[in-house]
Amino acid sequence: MKMRFRTLNLGFAANQGNGCGHREVVLSLVHRLVRCLFGLLTVLVRADLSKAIELLALRHAFGSASQQYAG
Repeated sequence: MKMRFRTLNLGFAANQGNGCGHREVVLSLVHRLVRCLFGLLTVLVRADLSKAIELLALRHAFGSASQQYAG
């Protein structure tokens, strides 16, 4: 009686025969790292920009309130 085993392919050994697998893995990791860094940079810039906009709105509100009470 012959037993057949199913192999589980997770995509890790897809390019094992031609030697391209390491290069693709490294490029994939570099791509992911660059995307994470740009995402972090975007969050930091947006945080600074939102603070600046909030300060501008508060200054406008304070200026409007001081003009109303002055006159």
